[in-house]
Amino acid sequence: MNSKKDSPIQRWMAKTPDQRFLRELQKSFQYAPRVAQAILEEAKEHLLDSNNDHPKPGQIRVVLAKQDAAHGSSLDETDTVEVIWTIDAGDEDLRVLEEHGSIKLRRVRILRLLDEALAQGAAATQEDLAWVLNTSVSTIKRDFKALRAENYYLPSRGKLQGIGRGQTHKARIVDLWLQGST
Repeated sequence: MNSKKDSPIQRWMAKTPDQRFLRELQKSFQYAPRVAQAILEEAKEHLLDSNNDHPKPGQIRVVLAKQDAAHGSSLDETDTVEVIWTIDAGDEDLRVLEEHGSIKLRRVRILRLLDEALAQGAAATQEDLAWVLNTSVSTIKRDFKALRAENYYLPSRGKLQGIGRGQTHKARIVDLWLQGST
């Protein structure tokens, strides 16, 4: 690898645990790159317990409100669940960053985190997303607006529960009143 011509992203990708393992297979055991890759994939499939609830590199454990947790209570009284979120998906995220930039990467991560929360029985707020992505709630709101404009479904707690600043009950009440409801 010629570090003078490689991008920072390519250099970072060379430092992953997978790449370290591949280099060891190729250097110490003289396996061809494709054979080393096949061994890595086979090892991952058989040695990594898919039911393991320990975060892997790039993942964190967070506590979020349950999907069906009632709203209106204090956070201390809200039913919660621990979930594992993939903040950094490794090569996949690096490719998005290299091809589309940091804003697109953050938006891909938002979609992934919302899907992971939903799959694990939780509902994330925009504040949860801002905290783990190390950005402001205002930035997350702008991202939500842009993603909605692209017709993405964003199953945040506010959307799922019909609560929060993202939902306006007054507008809904006026809309119903205009339709003749009392």
